[in-house]
Amino acid sequence: MIKISIIVPFYNVKDDFFYECIDSILNQSYPNIEIILIDDGSTKKYNNIPNAVKVIKTEHFGVSHARNIGISSSNGDYILFVDSDDILCKDACDLFANALNKRDYDVIFSRNFIKNDITKTINYCSFETDKSIIDKSSLLKTIFIKNDTIFSSIDTPWAKLYKKDFLSNNNIRFNECLSNGEDGIFNYEVILNSNNMYYLNKPTYIYRENRYSVCKTFFNDLDIKFIRLIKEYEKLFEKYNINDKNFDVFVLRILDRLLRKYYSHLSIKDFNCKLYEYYSFFEKYYTIYYTELVDYYFKKDTHSIQKKILILK
Repeated sequence: MIKISIIVPFYNVKDDFFYECIDSILNQSYPNIEIILIDDGSTKKYNNIPNAVKVIKTEHFGVSHARNIGISSSNGDYILFVDSDDILCKDACDLFANALNKRDYDVIFSRNFIKNDITKTINYCSFETDKSIIDKSSLLKTIFIKNDTIFSSIDTPWAKLYKKDFLSNNNIRFNECLSNGEDGIFNYEVILNSNNMYYLNKPTYIYRENRYSVCKTFFNDLDIKFIRLIKEYEKLFEKYNINDKNFDVFVLRILDRLLRKYYSHLSIKDFNCKLYEYYSFFEKYYTIYYTELVDYYFKKDTHSIQKKILILK
């Protein structure tokens, strides 16, 4: 029977979210699982963690470091990542294991629910049935161009099952230099290296839309983090000697997001300073779309930027 290692990094997550997450894993219908919690330097204590759960404590180096420790410490044939404020569907591991009866896949993608305080919906996917994935170029494109989505959770590590030997043999790990976008670049490298992927047209995961989560928080150094992400992708392209034509669009999405975030949180004076800082970095990207976007922001008066931001949303 295939053994599945379930890796859950956590850092100061709310108690009720944390225990609901752990309970959902303990209640899996599939028996042969290993549960590894990576405490990423939490400053609060969590009691009543069952003895069946392995807990590894580390200093606070971030979620990428925690996940990498989980990979190295796991004993399973396959790895499943769960965020500590989300929920694993009861039959998730059973569904993945049954898919592996067909073939020994490198990675299996699945659907997921999206839950907030009011509703629970299922994520978008253009695939209608379970299927082996042949066209990796479409998946890679989807990581960069969100309005051309095959399925919306393509760039997350959750709702996916990864073969441990595949990750190890290709030296694929989460980039510990990054605190934004590390999930997408991880899956980009997974897809790039695999010719043996499968899509499971069933939900295995409940993603909680949490307004207190890190991805919803504003950081004043967000631009530094995103520029670092761009540079790490460029290193990856150099490593594999590839030129992804969709990357420029991704860079524009980052610029777009930065402008909207900073406009909402900074004074007009500080926002204008950010604009000029961005120009020195982003001007090297040569697409006509970038030129049009930059021209708009620099030629219009500051108040018109708000109108542009609303359009871009």
